[in-house]
Amino acid sequence: MRLRSGAHRGRPAGVPDSALSIGPRLRALAVYLAVFQHVPVERCRQLIADVTGAAVSDGFIHSCLATAASLAAEVVQLIRTLITAAAAAGFDETALRPGPAGNSKYVHGAFTEQYSAFWLGTRSLGSMQNAGILPGLAGVVVSGRYQSYFRPRRADIAGNQACLSHLLRDYQDGAGTHPGAVWPVQAQRALRGLIKAWHAAREQDLAAIPGDVLEPLAHEFRHAVLAGLASVPRVPGPKNSTKQRPGRELPEFCRDRRDDVLRCTTDTSIWPANNISERGVRPLKPSRRSPAAWPATTSPRTASASAATSAPPASTARTPRTSCSASCPAGPGARPQRRSPRSHHRAPAPPVTSRECLVSLDARQIGFA
Repeated sequence: MRLRSGAHRGRPAGVPDSALSIGPRLRALAVYLAVFQHVPVERCRQLIADVTGAAVSDGFIHSCLATAASLAAEVVQLIRTLITAAAAAGFDETALRPGPAGNSKYVHGAFTEQYSAFWLGTRSLGSMQNAGILPGLAGVVVSGRYQSYFRPRRADIAGNQACLSHLLRDYQDGAGTHPGAVWPVQAQRALRGLIKAWHAAREQDLAAIPGDVLEPLAHEFRHAVLAGLASVPRVPGPKNSTKQRPGRELPEFCRDRRDDVLRCTTDTSIWPANNISERGVRPLKPSRRSPAAWPATTSPRTASASAATSAPPASTARTPRTSCSASCPAGPGARPQRRSPRSHHRAPAPPVTSRECLVSLDARQIGFA
């Protein structure tokens, strides 16, 4: 920023000839801090003043964001079109507190391995469709268990893939709600095995996880679901209005949506988890639900395309090994999940021991056959 002088000597290119002028670099810095670094507007204004000496206003930063958005409009539309045409796309939403205290909205995101698109709205089907991606998507939707992604009217999509990382966290919650229960730990062990097998198949350019690898893991997961259904009986009543016991709806979902949980195992072009969405929607900073020192997961490779950012398919974080008996289909050295940010306030899941082998039930007992 330069004050008007008589000769205007030294004014860099792109800086208007006016009493108070701000050039493109300072405007770009404001956009970079607010959009890429997720710095709040007030702090962005203070940081610019501290670093450059330019006393800008909140309105100036908002005008920079509006200008950048208009310049990127065609690129954003192209990115959304490319996501819509993808064979698989991840979707996620996360809460945001914009403006004065009490305001709450959601940042929605749609992602592939190369492109990311974001928009603001409520956690509703209308907001999901506003970006124009879901209505035209013919590929596979990779998402959490939020019911709007699984509505029957979505007959135009190729199918759903329930995010296995979301399921891992949900089963961790189940382990905290039902301390001492084996089925949440067994389900987590099987899900981790499926994710690991998917990555191994991708590295070998296989179209599907080999049957000899898939069968014991799918068998273990299936019987963990059966055990959960048997351990947490359903409360009688209408499905949409009857509140169920904690931990009941998760195994019901895995039973009723079994193909949607295991879709990635028969087609490795579909990701097993939408951690692409997780890393895209949430800024790289400690979660407000977890301690500040919570270890962050990193991606082995990244790619970018213009205004979009991306991350590779999900992988599970490694945890210390504990032994499991050789008779368990998961094999020796099964790994229990570490405590997740969502359930850090709950009792930790019981460690896997050699006594915790496969839980097996007759499928006909639960109607899962």
